[in-house]
Amino acid sequence: MSKRPRVIGICGYARSGKDTARQHIEKKYGYDGRAFADALRTIMWKLNPMVDCEGGVLIRYQDALDKYGYDEAKNRYPLVREMLVAMGVGCRDVLSPTVWLDKILPLGYDGSEIVVSDVRFPEEAQRVKKLGGILIEITRPGVVAPNEEEARNHPLLAPHVSICNDGTKEDLGKRLDDVLSGLML
Repeated sequence: MSKRPRVIGICGYARSGKDTARQHIEKKYGYDGRAFADALRTIMWKLNPMVDCEGGVLIRYQDALDKYGYDEAKNRYPLVREMLVAMGVGCRDVLSPTVWLDKILPLGYDGSEIVVSDVRFPEEAQRVKKLGGILIEITRPGVVAPNEEEARNHPLLAPHVSICNDGTKEDLGKRLDDVLSGLML
């Protein structure tokens, strides 16, 4: 009999379906959904930097997220994603390569079952695996690395399994179920 993994990590490029996969696992299997970038997003919210100027009016981070939501704000205002990436990588470089990882998934983690939807760095993938977790890659035709950092790191993640997200949300859910069915007894 298989044992449910306490940690499921999801990797893949932006817009591949990672959050949709996380939501499916939360709903169907009862895992607690998290992201390594949760703390980073909180910091950006508190800083509330300017992300654009429309018609002479400054658009701030909080306003963009309130008006459009997180995903659409990143699409509408490229500076949102650029600042998140720059701050995330900067904190990793200055503070610790595991600064975001240690906040969500410290060594010796023995808490609730969690699904982490943004595994992007080798240290994150290694931690998921070290804690007995599985790493699932979500791919989508036509989706490529949004920046050099992800293009460089993604091949180093070595997921246990890769799922192609080339259909509907329901199709992705069925593919996840096929992968997870043997692990969820």
